[in-house]
Amino acid sequence: MEIRSFTKVVNWPVKKEFVAKMSQLIVFRRDTKLDYYLAPIESDFSDYALELVFGDIKDWLLYKKSLVSPENIIVIDYAIIAKDFERLNVIRKVTNATMLLAFDGKTIGDKEWDLLELCRKTRDIEGVIDYGQDVKMSYPMIRSLLDKTRLLKEFAQAKEVKENLNKIMRLSLSELQRVKKLHEQLVPLKQEKIKGLTLSSKFAAGMSNGGEFFDLVKREGEICIVLSSAQSYVTSSIILSHFESLADIKTLDKESIETFLEELINECRELELIDRDQPDLLQFFVLKVDMKNLQYFGYSFGDFKFTSNTSEFDLSNNFPLNENYFDKAYFKGSLDRAQQVTILSPGVSRNLDSTDEVIVRLLEDAQITNAKNFLNEVFFQLKKSNKSEFLKHDASVLVLEVDPNVIVQI
Repeated sequence: MEIRSFTKVVNWPVKKEFVAKMSQLIVFRRDTKLDYYLAPIESDFSDYALELVFGDIKDWLLYKKSLVSPENIIVIDYAIIAKDFERLNVIRKVTNATMLLAFDGKTIGDKEWDLLELCRKTRDIEGVIDYGQDVKMSYPMIRSLLDKTRLLKEFAQAKEVKENLNKIMRLSLSELQRVKKLHEQLVPLKQEKIKGLTLSSKFAAGMSNGGEFFDLVKREGEICIVLSSAQSYVTSSIILSHFESLADIKTLDKESIETFLEELINECRELELIDRDQPDLLQFFVLKVDMKNLQYFGYSFGDFKFTSNTSEFDLSNNFPLNENYFDKAYFKGSLDRAQQVTILSPGVSRNLDSTDEVIVRLLEDAQITNAKNFLNEVFFQLKKSNKSEFLKHDASVLVLEVDPNVIVQI
């Protein structure tokens, strides 16, 4: 087996730092005794693609880049720092790698007390190797540390993919803004009549990442309203693809909608786009109405205001989009003739800086005015203090009105 040593690279210019292509176990030692002791590790851990590197601590600058990488492991022979702990401090200040101490338990003698004190006080040393014992005694610890570094590497790769996707989405920001503006101009106020119901909606574009999207699925005897608010372009793109699949669901019952939500949650979770502790990364609202009897049910995850002119209720919450919160986010009820239901997206509160008094007044206005006047008033309030062409955040408002003479199945 080849033993790699700093002696092969000491003639390099100091500015040429070693570039690691795999996980490394970097050993700083006083003599070559550790080289032969640790040599079996490279073959015994071949499935980890581990590279052993041996050198003198005086030449640590040559391997500074490798020391910074959290994917690597550093082994320092206690014999070279026992009389000068500053050598350990030099490495400790620049490294993100896992750090181990190696010592010879058979010959350490009086220095054992100092080693014990060092292990007791420092949080930087994650283990020790006694090379007075068979090297295989250290294998469980080394294997555990390599598993940790492998997870760190996979996490870093996933993070890089996420950053690249976000970069691509940012590059298309100007096109997205153009589409948003076109959307706003083409449908400043959208109204749709559906067998005794009138759905009025209005949207305004914002400058922040991500955005809000609204979709309506119409079936014979039922409708389903879906509204989302995301804080990244990647999340928005995924949501749009799932909106398309919603229209393919044959029966929009409680079970099928929960399955739809689980599929969305799983994809976003795999890409680390949602976080249980950060529910505002993706807020989601779905409402299904049975046109025959005007009964409805749905799920609300986030700051969606859902109010009515005949009853007072507010479904806004801080529930994360998570399958464990399905029961808490679930709501149901029935609509009455001449009832008007108002839905405000999270973007409305964001643009108003969560001014509760303004929100309350707007919702009170919704109960005494028609849908068109109410929608115009909301967006007047949103834009009157905004000097730019777009709002800070996307905002959506929906008003669902029930015809006073609608025929309801009993």
